[in-house]
Amino acid sequence: MHIRNFNLRLSGFIKGSFPIWPHFSYAAALFLALEGGFLAISGRGNSWKFNIPMLAGIATLFIATFYLRCLDEVKDLDYDQKYNPDRPLVNGTVSTGDVYIYAAFTFIMIAAINSFTTSVILGIIIFQMIYAAFLIKLEKNAPSIAENMLFNLIITHPVNILLAVYVLLFTLNHSSLEFEINHVALIIANIFAFLHFEFTRKIAWPEFEIKGEKLYTRIIGTKNAMFLCFIFALLSCTILLFLFTPWEQKGLGFWTSLLPLTMLFPSLSGMASFFKKRKIRLNMTPYGENFLTCFFVSNIIHGLVINDLQLF
Repeated sequence: MHIRNFNLRLSGFIKGSFPIWPHFSYAAALFLALEGGFLAISGRGNSWKFNIPMLAGIATLFIATFYLRCLDEVKDLDYDQKYNPDRPLVNGTVSTGDVYIYAAFTFIMIAAINSFTTSVILGIIIFQMIYAAFLIKLEKNAPSIAENMLFNLIITHPVNILLAVYVLLFTLNHSSLEFEINHVALIIANIFAFLHFEFTRKIAWPEFEIKGEKLYTRIIGTKNAMFLCFIFALLSCTILLFLFTPWEQKGLGFWTSLLPLTMLFPSLSGMASFFKKRKIRLNMTPYGENFLTCFFVSNIIHGLVINDLQLF
């Protein structure tokens, strides 16, 4: 009976906070985009191995995403009680204790999967999880940190950066690549892409703001927030173009090296719609999601064309 109840609560939590297919697609796309990109910008003909280690890397990102969702559920409880009453922890589907158990179990799973890699790779992913857990304690003891959105973004974004560093180290470990500064540039492009997505989720005209709602537009102004949001997109796109070096590519590789330009379409259309549709509260999140999709697809397709694919 206890096991059945546990499974029901876990199922309710997954249904309400962590739909599996979108999150798995995200984890796989992030891993493939970064690994394919790291290999592609290191020269033509590098071996891109689709094998068991790759599946382990994707599984790590997927489980880590679930781990972070568990922590966010606890961290955002007070806010969700006011603005998101349908969250599983708010409506009683699960308890705080349940969520901590899920987080602990996933922590052990990630450590077990990566125990077969190097100590550095294992150390990075464990540090990432510990740092994410530390942020909950920090925000609980210093509520002003959670209220200051920009400062909060600065201290929380390293959680995502560490995942990108993990993929880089993972890629270097199971390929013949040597580390180069361009790899850091790709991580920076990834950072700007996610900052663009983050801003699209929390932007609205003043007349449509809900009291107490966390919005970047409330802090730096609507037009400034939208301008900064677009600058993040432009920087991510520009860095990718310079990394893909279309002026050096030939054949199909030339055309795939131009794919980062597609990232500007959802960004520009979102900005145009935002300024045009002033009489409604426009949901900007789909534009941010489409931008991230273009970022992932650009890296993956260019990687597939430039690299030498090897199956198992």
